[in-house]
Amino acid sequence: MTAESSISEPAASYGLAQADIQYPVVLQHEGQPLAVIISFKEYQRLRTLTADEEQRHLAGWTALQNLVNEIHQRYTEATPEQIETEISKAKKEVSKLSRDPDDDLLIETALAGHATHIVSRDEDVTRDRKVIRYLKENEIEPVTVQKFLSLF
Repeated sequence: MTAESSISEPAASYGLAQADIQYPVVLQHEGQPLAVIISFKEYQRLRTLTADEEQRHLAGWTALQNLVNEIHQRYTEATPEQIETEISKAKKEVSKLSRDPDDDLLIETALAGHATHIVSRDEDVTRDRKVIRYLKENEIEPVTVQKFLSLF
């Protein structure tokens, strides 16, 4: 946390009248910006925004860590052969579905890993009706990065 200081007489210290602080005032030293004087109301608003953003980030990281912990706690009795069979099956199904071969690996991995969501910026994954229908039939929700981030 930063230390706060107070100037009780801005006019004496900086030659400012209270009316001048309606807009940010940039203090310079040797032509370089040194500090900005803003109204106390604006200062409080910025502090609140910063605190809210820090809380959202913390909540997001906490949720992500909880998800990772949940995934690590899952137990599978599948043998390597069964896993390979699931991956091969997913590859065959996806190759018929996807317009973009680059998306195949993402979709195959989600299927084989029994994912609940796919987070992607690629509109072939998040907007193609055929892909979305297929994913939802397999209980996978395609989500844009923006939508995913808005959850936190």
